[in-house]
Amino acid sequence: ACCGSNLINYQVKLLLSLGVREIIIAFDKQFQKLNTDESKLWEKKLTNIYDKYHNEILATSSYFRLTKIVIIVLFNIKDKMINISNTNLIDLLNKSLLNGTYNNYISKCSINDLSNIKFYLYNNANINDENNIKATKKLLNIIINELKTRVQKFS
Repeated sequence: ACCGSNLINYQVKLLLSLGVREIIIAFDKQFQKLNTDESKLWEKKLTNIYDKYHNEILATSSYFRLTKIVIIVLFNIKDKMINISNTNLIDLLNKSLLNGTYNNYISKCSINDLSNIKFYLYNNANINDENNIKATKKLLNIIINELKTRVQKFS
């Protein structure tokens, strides 16, 4: 864990001393849209981290040498979450839950909307709240069953 968005020489040396053979750098995306000045700066930062350490690591003794450094940025999940948040799908779902009309709401959603709601719920469940987890699982099961029903209609 870097505890931020920097990887320093001390951390790399510590990992090497512990016999680590692969480092995966998987920082969250720190920008809203791809191909913007902000995203290009972030990409440059990650490239600089890679460039700085992959040469140094390859220069260490073969006993401690890492096999590779991999940089992963979580683009897709954050982009999809932002896109879903910008629609009214979740607001309408919440209203239907409060009104007790969620089955009706779910039955009227498109397959794409149901998939997006499922994705959103799955990635936003509060794992520290057992009641939230139970309610989310119940709602996910309802959505999955609705999706299965619709798929069977096409079969």
